[in-house]
Amino acid sequence: PHGRQPKWTSEFMWMVAQKVVEEGMTYREASKTFNISSGSVSAWVRKFRKELSQQQIQNTKYQMG
Repeated sequence: PHGRQPKWTSEFMWMVAQKVVEEGMTYREASKTFNISSGSVSAWVRKFRKELSQQQIQNTKYQMG
């Protein structure tokens, strides 16, 4: 793979996003707590929510079918 090595593991990104989405942590709290930019937090949260909604759609299809 080209480009630079990602700074954070996907597990770390997921955990941070989960704290914001499911536990109500603010972007500012998350960025301070984990020493990352709030821009990163918001990008990860967006990705997390997108993944979640795709999973829910798949689950719904599975239950209906």
